[in-house]
Amino acid sequence: MAASHEPIKQLAKQVLKDGQGLLVLDLGCGNGMLLRRIALETGATPFGLELDESKARYAHRLLRRFGGEVKTANIFTARWPWPDQVFDLAIVPLTAFLDAPHDLSEQLRVHLMAHAHTILAYAYDDDRQRLGALSAMAERIGIQLLGPTLDETASLAQFVKAGVQATSYA
Repeated sequence: MAASHEPIKQLAKQVLKDGQGLLVLDLGCGNGMLLRRIALETGATPFGLELDESKARYAHRLLRRFGGEVKTANIFTARWPWPDQVFDLAIVPLTAFLDAPHDLSEQLRVHLMAHAHTILAYAYDDDRQRLGALSAMAERIGIQLLGPTLDETASLAQFVKAGVQATSYA
């Protein structure tokens, strides 16, 4: 697992400390190694979305023993892959909002507000060099960071829209 995942994993463990029965979603889960580590250390059930089909297949094989599921899909899909599921934690790269057209970013925001109790927002070093500090990215998107930011990489967060804050269970 990459060292860049460590702050994300630490925050996820805080949210998912009660583990069994909790659900975690990673948007852009890649090969699933981060989700696997979170599942091993918390007992939470891992779910992931990954655009790259070969990575999604690998992640699905890696994670199915934990009762989770990885689907090949664009995170901006109009049809949310788990319409009846609410996740205890959604791990979300802030670049997803900043690199996408506004209408797609807004669609993702709506899905997450409806399907995630808590958001873990993150950005890797190269993204922060390109787009600025995590707090600056969050402000541009309309996301409020909650509590400490670990290594300037990750923070729990909630959406703020038109003066109305999303409920956070962190």
